[in-house]
Order: sequence, then structure tokens, then C-alpha cells
Amino acid sequence: NPIWPCSGPGNYQVSLSITDIHGCVGDTTMTVIIPEFVQSIFTIEATPMCTHHEISFIDNSIDINEIDTWEWNFGDTPPITYNFYQNTVTHIYSSSGNYNVCLVVKMGNFSDTSCQTITIYPTPVADFINSDTCLGDFSIFNETSTVGNYPIINWFWDFGNNGDTAIIKNPQYLYELPGSYNVELIVTNTMGCQDTVANPVKVYDLPIVGINWDDPCITHITTFTDTSKADDAIIEFWNWELIEQGINYQFNNSTVDYRFNSTGTYPISLTVTDEHGCKNTEDFDVEIYDVPVSDFSMIYNYDNIQGQVKFENNSTGGFSWKWDFDDPPGSAEENPVHTYSYDGEYEIELIVTNEYGCTDDTTRVYEMVFVGLFVPNAFSPEDPDPVVSRFLPSGSGIKEYRIEVFDIWGTMVWSSSALTLDNQPAGPGWDGTYKGKPLPSGVYVWKAHATFNDGTIWKGSDIGDGNKPETQGSLMLIR
Repeated sequence: NPIWPCSGPGNYQVSLSITDIHGCVGDTTMTVIIPEFVQSIFTIEATPMCTHHEISFIDNSIDINEIDTWEWNFGDTPPITYNFYQNTVTHIYSSSGNYNVCLVVKMGNFSDTSCQTITIYPTPVADFINSDTCLGDFSIFNETSTVGNYPIINWFWDFGNNGDTAIIKNPQYLYELPGSYNVELIVTNTMGCQDTVANPVKVYDLPIVGINWDDPCITHITTFTDTSKADDAIIEFWNWELIEQGINYQFNNSTVDYRFNSTGTYPISLTVTDEHGCKNTEDFDVEIYDVPVSDFSMIYNYDNIQGQVKFENNSTGGFSWKWDFDDPPGSAEENPVHTYSYDGEYEIELIVTNEYGCTDDTTRVYEMVFVGLFVPNAFSPEDPDPVVSRFLPSGSGIKEYRIEVFDIWGTMVWSSSALTLDNQPAGPGWDGTYKGKPLPSGVYVWKAHATFNDGTIWKGSDIGDGNKPETQGSLMLIR
């Protein structure tokens, strides 16, 4: 049973001759067919070969249809076996170094092996730092990649905007619009190994500067209020600049109160800075207007009606008026009339407004005192009603007074000057007697005078008969 080393595939005639112990010879010949041999061959598609990158191994083995199994050994992990043909097999090395890569192909009991030694180079770790910026400022990028033993020689930046790129280590870039941009950096070392990193970059819009102001009138306090809006941020700092009569005034609050001393147009500048450090400035012109002058006088007891006051508007430069009488309702008339119904001290205010909204106000005090004196013309001492049974004038607001009663002979039979604490004639009044004796029924004469708290003098009692009031009159005593 010999073993014959076949030199290659083909058809071979094999003859066997045998001789027995008697010297007899026998032989036979048959054809032996040797098929094609399987052969392990592979190539590598990777230049350069770097860590953390896929390396492709191309299987170029001969007679793949006769191969039963393929076994790949990459030198850093356990072998991988396939039972079917894979044209390309990939592998990623995590560490640099030299590796012996082998492919074993098998056909039945026959196998073939091919090996190649490869060198894996370290891949740099790409990285960079940058800060969010404000529109109009350059975005600055600082490359901070991890280099290893092989220095980086190439940088490729993609700023994520209109295809703009750069090939220097630490570039600057000016974005024309606010927004978020995805910036990509590709670094390549001396062995051709590359790495890529992408980071977002935020470009904030500048604040939109705005202000409001009210009461732009000389001698008034004009309040300026910031109404600026920031890009997803709050305003943190303010710088106001106001120029009056060549003097520059600066303020650092969100609102400013300022009193102008003369009319005219004043330049005002406001610079705001938000929490991102983005700042913007806007200039404004503020027109300051003159103010009206509020003034008025009062006509008391207008149309001879107590408590009725006419207000004479003596203001200048006014466009509208607002009266507060300290007694509802008020008025918007230029020269209103108001009637007070109760004694008291009232504070009258007139606010005058011109066409620019500038105002001036004046306040005066009006003291309302109802005054009067009424003398009855009859009484009956025997009447059970105490009001009817006594002769007693009634009145109010009386500072001093005196009343006298005379009989038809001119004899004064009764008099009084007594006042209550609330300035009214004090009782009990005349009971129709003289020196303790009842006087007969008949006509008597009274005379009176009075001065009121407002300084006026009583001009007589009006009994409603249409005649002029008198300071004396007749009195009927009825029994």
C-alpha cells in the first residue's frame, strides 16, 4: 500500500503487478484522476492600515467551489470560520503593532494556508474646543486632538455653512447669520491615519435695542424704560448716554428717570449686553415739550345759590382739563360750575394737559359754610308743639347775632344773642311773656342783625312773599 506524491492534477495510469510463491505473475492497470488543488490566496485593501478603521481582506483563493471551509486568523482575536465563500472580510484593530494574518482553506482532508504580516499604525483622536459667539464676532476654533507617536500634519475643517472649509490648525470663521452650525474636523497624521469629530457651534443674534419713554416735558421727570429683546437670553447690563447742554450723562439701570430743563430734541444712546455677552447699541432722538400753566379762580355762591361755585379757568397752553372738586363728580369742562351740599373744607385740583400730553396742576382749598337766618312771623305759646309754642329764629353758620321783640308802644319785651356750639340760635326762645306776665295776642315787631362765619352780613329774612328780605318784621302772638 504505497503512498505516491502526486506532482499535480491530471489523469495517471497506475499499474499493479504481483508474483506468487510459484513464480506466477499477474498485473492490472487503471486510471487515477487527480483533481485541481485548492490554494489559499488573499490581498489587503487598506492604505494605510490604522487602528479603529475597517481593513478589508479580499479572498482570491483558487478553486473556491471545491473549498469546504475558510478560516481567518487576524492575530489579535480568535479565528473566524466560514462555511461559505466571502469575497471580502473586514476587521478593525484596536491597538497598533505588527500582526500575522493567515487564511486557511480546506477541501476535505486537504488544506492550504497563506499568511501576511501587516503593520497597524495608531489613529489620532480628533477633538477641538470653541466658544459660542455673537453675530459679528469671529468663531475661534482650537484643535486639541490626541496625537500619539505620529504627529498630525493635515487638518480639514468644514464650518457647516455654505461649504466653507479651512486647512489650518486653529482657524477663525465669521458667520453671517445667527443659528446653530455643525462643525467637522478631520485630522491626518504622518502615517496617513485619519479621525473625524463634529461639534455644534452656536452663533447668537445681537439684542434688538428698544426703549419707551413717558412724560417728555420740561421740569417733569421723564422715565425711560428699556424694551430690548435678546436671543434666548436676558439682558444683564445697560449703558445709557444722554447729552444735555453739552454734558454727557450716563446711567446703568434698566430704567432711567431724568428731568429736562428746556425744550428741544435730545440724543439718547442705549447699549445693552445680554447673558451671552452679546451687545448692541441704538441711538434715539427724544423731543421734550413745554408744559401748560394751570391756574383758576372761584366765584362763590354763584347765581346767589349757597354752595354753588363757578370755577374760572385762567390756565394757559391747555388743550384739555380735568377738575377734581373733592366732591363727585368731577368735570372736563373749561369753566365748570359745581354745587356743594355740605359744609366742609374741599381741596380743588385742576390738571391741564396740552397737545403733547404734558400736564400741570393747581390745587386750592375751598371752605364751604352754609349760612342763613330765618325769623318766623307767628307763634302760639299754648300750642303743645314746642316748635310752635316758642318764638325762635333758625339758622346756621352764624358767628354772632342779636334779635329784639317790641310791642306796639316800642317797648322791648324780649331779646337774645345766644348761639349753640354749632353756630345756630340757642333756645328756648320767647314764650310770649314780659317780666313774667303773659302778653296779649296781637302784632309785635322784631328787629335782628347777624354776621356769618364766612364774614358776610345778614341782609334780612326771606319769607317767600316775593318782597326784598328785611332785617325787621312783624310777629303775630296767638293765644
